[in-house]
Amino acid sequence: MKIELKTFLIIFGILCVLFFGFLLFSAKRNFEKNIAYEFSGVVATVSYDVKGMPTVIIDKKEYYLSAGYNFNFYIEKGDVLKKKKGSTTYTLIKQKTGKIISFNN
Repeated sequence: MKIELKTFLIIFGILCVLFFGFLLFSAKRNFEKNIAYEFSGVVATVSYDVKGMPTVIIDKKEYYLSAGYNFNFYIEKGDVLKKKKGSTTYTLIKQKTGKIISFNN
């Protein structure tokens, strides 16, 4: 095997390990941040990113609700959204119908 190919494979392998390490670190950090959320209030605004993950503003604080949940665009302005610290469950109370929807990861 030529030395250039060996060098390329070594560098490529190192970059792959770093990339997957970053992905795992990022996922763990987002999970910990998500677990630390605690709120209960009316959704003042909601916006969805291209992946369908919502960002909500409740009591003038912004919360990015991370992946792993199937919110399915159910959260709307005026709905009540609750989350307890240490819990993985979000409770949504629809403003129009009063229907209670639980999202759990």
